[in-house]
Amino acid sequence: MSAEQDPPRSESEVIPVVREELDIQKRERETDRVLVTKQHEETLQHVEEPLFRENVEVTRIPKNELIQERLAVRTEGDTTIIPVIEEEIVLEKRLVLREEVHVTRTRNTSSYVDDIPIKTEKVTVERGRSNGSSGNGERGVSPPGE
Repeated sequence: MSAEQDPPRSESEVIPVVREELDIQKRERETDRVLVTKQHEETLQHVEEPLFRENVEVTRIPKNELIQERLAVRTEGDTTIIPVIEEEIVLEKRLVLREEVHVTRTRNTSSYVDDIPIKTEKVTVERGRSNGSSGNGERGVSPPGE
């Protein structure tokens, strides 16, 4: 084939001259440090509270009295009176009050005194710049208010 006779070209060809490629990389960089400390404290809290105690005294009082009807439980002051009744059969039936039970309540007051340990915790957060700055003038992000 001579220069005068080039082979006929089919469709147009595309020849790449420059090709760009993207290379993305990430790296970790320390911009700030946080120090968290926790302190435990124990304090004594003084407690003084009145305590109440009720004592009950039971007294049995013999009566052996004839009564006409059943007696109800009654209260006289701090004493509750509970009648104990027994039926006797004689030629007639009658109510005999055999005894009364007197229940007397008394109230005593005393003080409860003790020192009770109360625990609390405190947390301190300190922020400080790291020494590993990138040298390109960038600074770490500070939280609001600093």
